[in-house]
Amino acid sequence: MELCAKSGRTRQYRRGVYIEIPADFKIPTCEQCGEEMMSALISSRLDAILHEQFLTQQATQLRAYVHILKTRHSVTQRQIEDACGVTRSYLSHLLSGKREAGTTLMRLIEVFALFGDTFEHARDGKTLNMEETVRRVFDLRPVAQKYQENVGYTTKHQRAARFVERPALAS
Repeated sequence: MELCAKSGRTRQYRRGVYIEIPADFKIPTCEQCGEEMMSALISSRLDAILHEQFLTQQATQLRAYVHILKTRHSVTQRQIEDACGVTRSYLSHLLSGKREAGTTLMRLIEVFALFGDTFEHARDGKTLNMEETVRRVFDLRPVAQKYQENVGYTTKHQRAARFVERPALAS
């Protein structure tokens, strides 16, 4: 058994979220078969590292969506918080990577960034068509994937920024 550090390894952190393990993180590895052996101590250290990376990635994604909302709609962070139904300190903590946002809030902000009319309705306090909003939240991934395939943007932030600037693709 030897301690190996390899680049390009990923681990599932949350359901559907894979994060790259730092290249310098050593995991005991079988010399014969190459299988990695995780002890409770190594696993907890790795979880702490992946959690920090996850918070950083999530904060970067949120900042991109908030930037899109601020520039497209000329709104303040407080107006975004009101539309999302969260407190000022909570969104600030999310944007700085101090707290983890729930999946629902992440998808809501993503929908607001990509579909401006949905955000405008929420900001203005108008009644939202819940059926349409739910459809957009759950259909967002295939729409973004289709857009990426047709336009060729490689990062989520580029796709989000370009998606808002161009007309939506027909499903």
